[in-house]
Amino acid sequence: MNLVASEKASNLTEREILNFIFISGFSTSNIVNEVSGRGVGLDVVKQV
Repeated sequence: MNLVASEKASNLTEREILNFIFISGFSTSNIVNEVSGRGVGLDVVKQV
């Protein structure tokens, strides 16, 4: 999931970085299991 070019990553604001957790499909888990790794979470919360 290439969200931002590496040369631009160092110039992101804290807010821009935090907004990544609300992108559909974004996950911090490397493994998919029953409760994590699917990228469904805070993007759903944001919609509510």
